[in-house]
Amino acid sequence: GWLITIAIVVVLVLLAIWLVRRIGGYAPAGTPGNFSSSSESAMEALQLRYARGEIKARATYADSCHLRHGQKVVSQPRRLLKSIPGLQLVELQAPDRCCGSAGVYNIAQVDAANAILDAKIADIAATGADLIVTTNTGCHMQLLAGVRRAGLSAKVMHLVEVLDLAYRRGDELFGATTVSRGEEAR
Repeated sequence: GWLITIAIVVVLVLLAIWLVRRIGGYAPAGTPGNFSSSSESAMEALQLRYARGEIKARATYADSCHLRHGQKVVSQPRRLLKSIPGLQLVELQAPDRCCGSAGVYNIAQVDAANAILDAKIADIAATGADLIVTTNTGCHMQLLAGVRRAGLSAKVMHLVEVLDLAYRRGDELFGATTVSRGEEAR
């Protein structure tokens, strides 16, 4: 369990470092060269294609505090999710509310973190979502714990997992040679 989680975190950190180097370095939000200001530039740098496979799900996106407040990345993950055919994205009432993970806060301050998590899970439950999407490993683990504790049937997935599923379904429907947005199918 924990060994696999640590391995996943290491891989995600290495991927993030590679991404920053590939795109040209880090720049604060709103400044030239900031890849976080446009999902388009990140997609182009990584040569990603738009997902064409359908995912029939009612989903909600749970922002990570660092990404939303620190990097000011709010609309980009939502745009990616909205581009997936069949996926219905339902916004939380308080999308800027923390899930209670906050690094090791959920370990150091268990009671307070659980109270914060309970409020987040209540907000998620009110959406009727059967899929909870996040972009942070700490949030992912915290939301999994909250879903289990509340007895919800919703599945928690990282945005990359959701995109991968849509890509694979698109490949199954349209063949392995998918095209980038704007290109004509042959």
